[in-house]
Amino acid sequence: EDILKIASQKLVETFKLGECSIVFKLGDKKSLKAHAFRIFDSESNENCDVDVTIIEEETLDKNSVDKDIYFIKASDGNIIGFISTSAINGIINKTEFRAFIDYISLILKNYNLQLINRLRYEKLQIIIKKLQDEIESKKRSDKLNSLILEHSPYGMIITDIKGEVLLFNKKAEEFLSMKLTGANLIRTDEIPEDRLIEAIKSSYVKNQSKDIGIKRNGKILYIHLESSILKDLSKVIFTIYDITDRKVKEALLTEKKKMETLAELAAGIAHNLRSPLAAAKGTLDLIKNDLDKKEIKILRKINGKEKEDRDLPENLDLIASSIEKSFVIINSILALSKKGNRNKIKGEMFYLKDAIDEALTLLKNRFKEKDITLLEELNCKKIRGSKDMFVQIFLNLFSNSIDAVEKGGLIKVNCNEDKQKVIIDVTDNGKGIPREDLTRIFEPFYSTSGEAAGRGIGLSITKKMVVAHGGTIKAIPKKEGGTTFRIIIQKK
Repeated sequence: EDILKIASQKLVETFKLGECSIVFKLGDKKSLKAHAFRIFDSESNENCDVDVTIIEEETLDKNSVDKDIYFIKASDGNIIGFISTSAINGIINKTEFRAFIDYISLILKNYNLQLINRLRYEKLQIIIKKLQDEIESKKRSDKLNSLILEHSPYGMIITDIKGEVLLFNKKAEEFLSMKLTGANLIRTDEIPEDRLIEAIKSSYVKNQSKDIGIKRNGKILYIHLESSILKDLSKVIFTIYDITDRKVKEALLTEKKKMETLAELAAGIAHNLRSPLAAAKGTLDLIKNDLDKKEIKILRKINGKEKEDRDLPENLDLIASSIEKSFVIINSILALSKKGNRNKIKGEMFYLKDAIDEALTLLKNRFKEKDITLLEELNCKKIRGSKDMFVQIFLNLFSNSIDAVEKGGLIKVNCNEDKQKVIIDVTDNGKGIPREDLTRIFEPFYSTSGEAAGRGIGLSITKKMVVAHGGTIKAIPKKEGGTTFRIIIQKK
């Protein structure tokens, strides 16, 4: 009731709707309905009122044209409810509105799954309660264990209050990765260290209902553990089930929202950089034009004498070239941030060294300040993709390496290829990245420390550009110190 009430009220207030109804099925014939609507008092102040009731099965008026209907479906495709809205002047921000609807739907889907699991759990508890009366009979216990427990999608364990296992199924052994015959779940000398085992041990003190991340066969699983202490029977019942799919979907939704926010932020930054760069380019063009017409000249004082600076034109050309490259990079970021273009890279054949050299031109002074040596070993021919994006990729990776290495440091770029793929490595001998941060450094807005501020954005954009080329990127720590960023681009 609280979820439906708050969600419907927020929809009306946030998006200025006339009314909103959220219907959530409680069973085959009954539903819970929240109806929120805007009201106006005598002083023309707007308020929102919400009514929550249990109703018979709600039917939709298919002829209604003034309402928008959003169906909520469970993972099996069955409809578990719907959201009906009516806007007075139309939805102003449809993207935020759709995201809010999807967020509400996800909450209700998870709540529906909890209700289903709870119902199944209670049914299993009834079955187990019946088992208690016959647990002394070996034949009956074995038969019921085979018929009920072995066919359950959940791991089931029953122990006495001292931890001795009385009953279990194969699914429980799979979750715990151990044999439970004759086992005791409290004796630490018999049980290997494991987060699930530790949670089970703590269940002998109080009932548990918690989600746990565990590692099985090299993969991370998310497990839900339910435990009930039956003091009158001196028994403890454990129910364990896999919720990995649900956790993955939640993580994907969160990642999607972060990437959309990142794209908007990158586009905003790139757009705002255009104006100051254009002003700098305009001023530079005026200076170059005056120099060409001999209307001005730049003097340099050498040994007390003023002489015309003949190196200036070349330096001004370098500045102009850098500004032009900056415009190209900005246009690449803006193109990537557009939804329709995120997976459409205009392919061209180019030499990887050309992209590396352009990035080095922009970072020449930073390399010089730290006296950094760059070694290149490029055993690859031309590759297909966006050269401008690869300039940005190398800019970001080189900048991270420059921050990481000490003065006199070393950065290496290697490229190798076979018939299927191109492998590009950017390696430095810097301080390296903590192992616990390796899986998160490409997340938008994630940084490992104050010194790494902004790295989360740079590496996130880098990953988006690599993925847009159908490739992958990962960070590999080196034993002797430093980090290798490896990019793999498939040729087909």
